[in-house]
Amino acid sequence: MKNQIYIILGTAFLAATLLISCTDTSTNAGDEEMNEEELMIVRNVIGEALSGRDEGFISSLYDLTATVEQDRLNYPNDREWRGPHNNWNYSYNPENGVHRIQYRRGFSNEQFSRMIQVLLQYVFEDAQGNFIELPAQQSGDIETIRFRGSRSGQAEGPVRQSDFERQTNWFLEGFNDAVMSLNGTQTHSGSMSVTGREGRTMMRAYQMEFQLSDITIERPEGETDLIEALVTGLIEYTIHVRRNVNGEAESNTYTGTIELDGGEALLRIMGLQRVFFIDLETGNVSPGRG
Repeated sequence: MKNQIYIILGTAFLAATLLISCTDTSTNAGDEEMNEEELMIVRNVIGEALSGRDEGFISSLYDLTATVEQDRLNYPNDREWRGPHNNWNYSYNPENGVHRIQYRRGFSNEQFSRMIQVLLQYVFEDAQGNFIELPAQQSGDIETIRFRGSRSGQAEGPVRQSDFERQTNWFLEGFNDAVMSLNGTQTHSGSMSVTGREGRTMMRAYQMEFQLSDITIERPEGETDLIEALVTGLIEYTIHVRRNVNGEAESNTYTGTIELDGGEALLRIMGLQRVFFIDLETGNVSPGRG
């Protein structure tokens, strides 16, 4: 079953990586000042990887803390823009305690199409380490959650095509406490191709890892309490960005920290003095200052 945990939609990413590998050069943000184009790419990739609307870190937090039922995930404090769970599939394995959920959602019109596929697995345990078979009915007994998830998506428009994949491996403690504790990793990969008005094509591919450090989540008390406003702590990240503009390729590696605080994140890139502000709901990045 472990081999079925993740859905792989990395064909476009692999193609992008192979395309630019032959003439690749590598630099590090700490070695020289980033230009504005590099800076825009890095902050936009990180903003999307955090955003609830772009199936990022916040979306995974909603899945993690949702009430798991056989026919749905119940998000009492969620936003309407998430959309329905189509092609729902649920199973439970009493031997290893794994609740497995698979669904997808998307839309398409004449100008734009987007499809997201999600595969989740949960193991709920009580304080004695016993598996919980009915988490909705036994929510008061849940002490820890082992959570693995995969989100894969593709989007296509008139000038932009993209794909992404996010893999989550988390452990949550104190599910019924006033403050929950979260640790683990989340990896992100994807590619994007953009064609400009003059036919100039830019392709970028990226791989990134989030290492969660001392993350806490306040327990929601009502329907107005949103997860993105209740999570605090630090994420350490490493991102590898590969670009190809009309056949000219380069590769860059960046590291830094993301500080989560009350619905926004403070983004720091090693080697730069500026700090950027990211809205955790939308992923929008405010101008840096330093």
